[in-house]
Amino acid sequence: MKKHFIGSFIILTLISSFTATSLTARQISSPWFQVEVTGSGSPMVLIPGLSSSGEVWQETVERYQDRFEIHVFTLAGFAGVPAPDSAGVFLPVIKQQLINYMEENLNEPAVIIGHSLGGFLTYWIGSKRPDLLRAAVAVDGMPWLAGLQFGHLEPEVRQQQIEQMYAGMRNQTDTQFRAMQPFIFSTMIRDSEKAAKWSRWGETSDRHIVALAMYELYSIDLSDKLSSMDVPTLQMYSWAAYAAYGATREGTLINVQAQTDKHPDISFATHDEAWHFMMTDEPEWFFSEIDSFLNSRSGMSITN
Repeated sequence: MKKHFIGSFIILTLISSFTATSLTARQISSPWFQVEVTGSGSPMVLIPGLSSSGEVWQETVERYQDRFEIHVFTLAGFAGVPAPDSAGVFLPVIKQQLINYMEENLNEPAVIIGHSLGGFLTYWIGSKRPDLLRAAVAVDGMPWLAGLQFGHLEPEVRQQQIEQMYAGMRNQTDTQFRAMQPFIFSTMIRDSEKAAKWSRWGETSDRHIVALAMYELYSIDLSDKLSSMDVPTLQMYSWAAYAAYGATREGTLINVQAQTDKHPDISFATHDEAWHFMMTDEPEWFFSEIDSFLNSRSGMSITN
């Protein structure tokens, strides 16, 4: 009886050890991002938004790590990760470094999910290298951010607005920049506790990189490049947080469709209660939409 108990204990210990090891994140660092790799299966790439940590994808990792090998990025300059030596260029280099990473570390086309700035990068990668992607999800990230706010303006006037915004961000002091972060995050997440916690990501981001990234997001228009993105794509968009400023579900969809009308294979989803961090505000809906999309458009069978 004692031998049987000891044998069972050893087996259980080995099983527990194997399980813990298989789900332990592997860390990869470069001057342009940090990556945590966990899970097993086909590759999934998760890119967070401006000033955000890869921790924003925690629930997504927990849901899919038994089905995918998940590569979670935190971009340099955001959420305490040291800023790169950008030489005045950020997103174009990040885009190319992400492509290089995927070429070197993934053994098959990936499902890529990007939030906000990460959604913009998803479109950029997909339009440049569609062969690297099996399916794409942009979570409230657009191919042309300026189109949402300044699309109605003449190009010269629009660029003046962007330059003024950039100058204002560059001229902030560190104290002013940090003081703004709790308010900024409170406008994007319904959960006030998470908004307060995640505002620390903003406070520990490099304000110069944040300003440069915003400038590039507003200045670069990818909408005319999407015809080459022959990848099934789901565009999730929010509008509810901006209803007080006149945003409507229908009006936002019209704007988003105008930006993506050259995309050969795109579908849309929204939730009337979700704010900018849609995966956090409405996780059940979020995962249901992604599961349905992957099942119907990627050739995968996702069951949870």
